[in-house]
Amino acid sequence: MEFRKETLKNGVRLIAVPMPYLESVTAMVGIGAGGRYEDARTQGIAHFTEHMLFHGTEKRPSSLAISSELESLGAHFNAFTDKEITAYHVKAEARNLSKIMDVLIDIIFHSRFDQREIEREARVITEELRMYRDEPRNWVQTLADRLLYGEHPLGWEILGTEETLKAIRREDFLDYLDRWYRPGNLVVAIAGRLEEDYFGGVSGLLTDREAQPVERPREFVVSQSEPRVLLERRKIDQTHFVLGVRAYPRSHPKREALEVLTTILGGGMSSRLFQEVRDRRGLAYYVGADWQDFSDTGALLVSAGVNNQKVEEAVAVVVEELIKLRDNLVPAAELRKGKEMLRGSLVMSLESTNGAGFYFLGQEVLDRRIETPEERLAKIDAVTSADLQAVAEELFTPKGLNLALVGPFSEPNLLQKILEIEEK
Repeated sequence: MEFRKETLKNGVRLIAVPMPYLESVTAMVGIGAGGRYEDARTQGIAHFTEHMLFHGTEKRPSSLAISSELESLGAHFNAFTDKEITAYHVKAEARNLSKIMDVLIDIIFHSRFDQREIEREARVITEELRMYRDEPRNWVQTLADRLLYGEHPLGWEILGTEETLKAIRREDFLDYLDRWYRPGNLVVAIAGRLEEDYFGGVSGLLTDREAQPVERPREFVVSQSEPRVLLERRKIDQTHFVLGVRAYPRSHPKREALEVLTTILGGGMSSRLFQEVRDRRGLAYYVGADWQDFSDTGALLVSAGVNNQKVEEAVAVVVEELIKLRDNLVPAAELRKGKEMLRGSLVMSLESTNGAGFYFLGQEVLDRRIETPEERLAKIDAVTSADLQAVAEELFTPKGLNLALVGPFSEPNLLQKILEIEEK
């Protein structure tokens, strides 16, 4: 898949992904900052900033003015905040690219941050936080982060706390923007049908920003010598848990092997966990595995919601599946299936302007380099069963296991014993 990259004198990086067979275009602006770039007093400000940028500029003085202009162009728009990236994106007909880019750059660099709007939006996000906390399937993910990363910002709830949301003021937003929304930390990606001079109008909106050095967030240092359990007691009808295994950072050379391993373990209805936990034993409605990757650390996460009386059995089954992967080679047919699932997900995601745009934007923001889809697929194809077993042997050890639960229990010691697996 072709792309073009250009860097302006002030450090802003521009990426274009031509998709001439389409009639639409997605414009994205990504910032190398998110939840881990905060301090304790302003927890949640990265996500709060994302919300506030849609609340008005001098040119477009309200959220209604911004949404009305974009929707009058037939555009779809949104944004998201993660631990290491924040991104804003608009999709519209290709002929409206210059107009949607004007809106994007305006909200990012010229938002007003009216104090009354800040206080109102703090209440909105507080309700979002309460909604998230009331859903144990979601909240257990926050507990897992807290268990894995402790008091490091990676372990904080990305929405913040009710206390910090109330305390954040206009000057805090301005300080945050000045510190992190700098040209050298900003990437613009456009994907879809593009005119010949697709960088011309975009660069003209950004050249007046002065180059400034960009800081790095606080490093995470792993400190764990035994398995750990974190339990939040609630009187609910189903226990939700996440078993987290410490893994690799995003750019690790064993990345593709870990992704294939995670897919075989818990990616889809034919995965080992789905078959054993749900189909054979009937212990859960949902069960699966994902990989959480950051610049300097990571984790493999197994999530499930199970009958309150079957928690010990379910956790034990998950641990057994980890041990099987550690002690036995994955059969060739299962290896092929896992690789094909990853290939299919990547190829299909690149068929949309949003998917293609974020594929390139995310790499440039997070890694400052781009691996083409062809290069990535070749690495996936090269993974062997021996590679998978080597990863499992390295990661599936007692000292790397972390179990977070939300359920009607008060004693985590029984579950602690399940995690004390024998070294190979």
